Amino acid sequence: MTNRSQTIDSSGYLKLGYSRPIFQDAEFAADVYFDRAIYHGVYVYSPVAGLQTGCSQRRRFAWGRSWNKCQNYQDPCGKSTRRLLAVEFRDNLRQDQTNYNVNPFQPVLDDRQSTQEWAAFVEDEFTIRRVLILNAGLRTISISPLEEQPTRGLQLIYSPRRRTTLKLIYGQAFRAPNDYELYYSDHVSIEPNPYLSDGKNTHRGIYWEQDVGGGVFVSPPRVLAVNSPILSTQEVDPKTAFIDL
Repeated sequence: MTNRSQTIDSSGYLKLGYSRPIFQDAEFAADVYFDRAIYHGVYVYSPVAGLQTGCSQRRRFAWGRSWNKCQNYQDPCGKSTRRLLAVEFRDNLRQDQTNYNVNPFQPVLDDRQSTQEWAAFVEDEFTIRRVLILNAGLRTISISPLEEQPTRGLQLIYSPRRRTTLKLIYGQAFRAPNDYELYYSDHVSIEPNPYLSDGKNTHRGIYWEQDVGGGVFVSPPRVLAVNSPILSTQEVDPKTAFIDL
């Protein structure tokens, strides 16, 4: 590949938000936004001795367009408990990838996808004592074509002094494989892998934070343990000799 190669990434979004108190200490909020992303890559390769007389060029394009709606409701449940309920829906209207050789023209990939995602979330905050608070949250996510995935988190917050905070955290995070991992192919060295599963991380941590005044916070290195399974490994398909993402 020569230094004449270049890539361009562009993205933008438009967001509309609304919030309103509906009862004493209770609040309703909603967000709607439209998101767009475009990728354009030009890859110029030096000629292969004995096979080519000039440089070859390959172009890759990717387009993404989606809209998202999120609603949440916060309500105190008694003097020592506060609850947050949220739902979210995302419609990925366009998830397209194109790959072709320029001279001579040779189409390599023309993939067009559209998916939908939804999620529901509930979190409770319990004030055990004036200096001790427990947060517990549960979230379920559904992303086509994958199965529904629940995640959970716990956070214990201890404030022995007005400006000192100690946090014990346990949580899970979920990441679905993206379109590139599921569907991209160049018919030269890479083939798609439609059988990828989700990637779920489990983490545990201890955090200490000190307010030294003037809006300045000091936090020493965190004690953190993360169990992060690999979403995918690159393996060679024995039938095609291509790399499976």
